[in-house]
Amino acid sequence: MRFNKSLAVAGALGLAVLTAGPALAEPVPTETPSAPVQTKSPEAPKPADKPTQKPADKPTQKPAERPSDRPKPTPTKTTERPISDRFSVSVSQTTQPGGKVSYSVQADPRATDVQISSRAFSGVHSVALQGGKASGTAAVWDNAKPGRYVAIFKVTANGKPVGTRVAHFTVEAAEAPAIEPRFGMSSYTAKPGDKITADIVGDARAKQVVFKSELFGVKTLPLREIGEGRGRATITFTVPSDAKAGSYDVRADLGRFGKPVAALKVSVSEEQSLQATPGTVDPGGKVAFTVVNPKGDRGHVDASGVLTGNARLVRSGDKLVGEGFVKRDARPGTYELRANVNGTVSAVTIRVREIVKPTPVTALDLRLEPARVQPGQSYFAGVTTQNVKPGTVVRFRDPGGKWTSARLDEWGTARVRLTVPKGTKPGPYTVKAQLPSGQSSSARLTVVKAEPKPGVNLVLVPNKLYAGDRFAAFVATPYLGKGTYATIVDPGGK
Repeated sequence: MRFNKSLAVAGALGLAVLTAGPALAEPVPTETPSAPVQTKSPEAPKPADKPTQKPADKPTQKPAERPSDRPKPTPTKTTERPISDRFSVSVSQTTQPGGKVSYSVQADPRATDVQISSRAFSGVHSVALQGGKASGTAAVWDNAKPGRYVAIFKVTANGKPVGTRVAHFTVEAAEAPAIEPRFGMSSYTAKPGDKITADIVGDARAKQVVFKSELFGVKTLPLREIGEGRGRATITFTVPSDAKAGSYDVRADLGRFGKPVAALKVSVSEEQSLQATPGTVDPGGKVAFTVVNPKGDRGHVDASGVLTGNARLVRSGDKLVGEGFVKRDARPGTYELRANVNGTVSAVTIRVREIVKPTPVTALDLRLEPARVQPGQSYFAGVTTQNVKPGTVVRFRDPGGKWTSARLDEWGTARVRLTVPKGTKPGPYTVKAQLPSGQSSSARLTVVKAEPKPGVNLVLVPNKLYAGDRFAAFVATPYLGKGTYATIVDPGGK
């Protein structure tokens, strides 16, 4: 017996299953047809009109509740969204012949493949997309010419084209091969305190070199071009006095152009030695002493006639230390000091330098009196000094270039009388005073035009008279303007 889908649904809902009638025995289609295509209405048989067909032993069911009476749902067909043709690509900007170009693709997750091609690539690259994404590198021809190139990306989905994108990149001229660096040192063995010179010759394109070592830290120096694309740099360093025995790497870092390394073997003497700091000291100064590899825990440094007393040495770590003071009246020179530790003697040399007394600052000041004169007139030139020994000769030079000498008195002053030659043209002139040391001072002398002396004439009218008579006095003078006052004194003093 065949059942339609309505009966199956009714059974799932727990409804009473009826005995299949003629209307329910129709064949069920394998595919669900759309409503307009049906040729037979599912509601044609009406069980409500044939109640006698129901079994007597089963409860009655209302016609409205029969599964066959319910309308069948209209089937729907899902429409898939088309694959988007929008996607992005990117490539590295520059490369060189024989190099590689990095790329990345991001497309619709349903896209499956991408073909990448370019005139600069060695073939077409087919890459499978994972979730619409892919990244990798493409090889550039070894003989690719420098220039700008286009990379073409064709995205497909199961063989069907989705879209095409392009990206640009530049192939630059192949760089010249790097010059092999040459690195060496003046010595590959040293002791504490030794000076070592390291020299590097390498590719000048590095521009600079970074020297590194535990012995001196890090130092960066520029490369000096020496031709043929090469550069050179030299460094000199001192092995620290407290350096321990062992091998130390000295590195010369030229970046991508090489990083050569040289090894310096430092050996430390086990002999006892004495060190003095500073090595040059002033009278009355302090000197610090250090004994390296001491042969005991205590000792002393002899005064040796230059120290105020023996300097006591005490242990500090693996060394002995102490300090001493140079005598204030110690003469300049070189002195040898000796340290005695349990009978083991070590020596060191110090130098006592001469105290140079500062030379007092001297002063020289020149003054003229008067500072304005006429041709043929005389004037005084005087100097005042400071910190100049009395009796020192001071030389004076007048405007005509003539030198006149005078000695400083006990107060440090000197004075001379100078005369302006007749016929000297009016104008400013310089008078100079100079000490034997070359120190000098200058003053300005102004020569003015000479004016004629005014003549005064007195006329009495009458010039003969008796006592008690009156007379007139007249004053006449050339070169004096109107309004100039003249004083006339009579015989009585009035």
